[in-house]
Amino acid sequence: ESFGKIPKFQTLPLPSSNNPTQLVVMEPNPSNDNAAIHVLLQTIDRSRRSQVMMEILSNILSEPFYNQLRTQQQLGYIVSSGIRALEETRTLGFVVQSNTASVERITQSIVEYLDGVTQYLETQVTKLEFGNTIQALRDVKLEPDKTLVTETTRHWNEIAMATTSDSHVPQFDRALQEVEAASSLKLNDLIEFWKESLYAPSSKRMLITQVIPQQLMAKKTQKVADDVVVLTTKDISSFRQRQENNN
Repeated sequence: ESFGKIPKFQTLPLPSSNNPTQLVVMEPNPSNDNAAIHVLLQTIDRSRRSQVMMEILSNILSEPFYNQLRTQQQLGYIVSSGIRALEETRTLGFVVQSNTASVERITQSIVEYLDGVTQYLETQVTKLEFGNTIQALRDVKLEPDKTLVTETTRHWNEIAMATTSDSHVPQFDRALQEVEAASSLKLNDLIEFWKESLYAPSSKRMLITQVIPQQLMAKKTQKVADDVVVLTTKDISSFRQRQENNN
């Protein structure tokens, strides 16, 4: 009887607005003086085309993001970016952790980097580089499973997602579908996707999470605007519940 009550997971869409959603979370360890900022961009487009373009963007933007914020600006000792799959939706995340730079400066630098992505894609990414990125993606996805364990795990992941999500249907040929979607893409498609969908000024879905050391939290709390949600780690579950009720 208990097997029929498997919890279902739901991906909640972030608000679509020119102003990002912001969460301010207090670091639970009072002796930790590190600040961490995570800027997330979400697409709720569940098509293979959209999912593949998120992967391509992740591959193309990771090196210049690291170079600009870590190598040139030296804002933090951890600087990274990448893609995350939640059900059939995808998010791009940009992370910086530092014990020297302020959260305001780091946040501003990440947003400024994202503001410059359109120009970077239009002027710095060549058709040859884009083609090489597509080919590298194809090579990875078409590589045969090397062991039976790898193949079995891949299939069970599809089954598990369908078990815990009402909206997921197992796609055992997902890699082939993604390769087919990637094969028809051009550089202009990626630029348009970024400008008109993922980072459109009036409709982007962005979440800025700032994890702030306790000794700086009181000062930060006094500065945040009225529409900013200030959380501790104990508040996250109730915040999600409110978002679910709103959707």
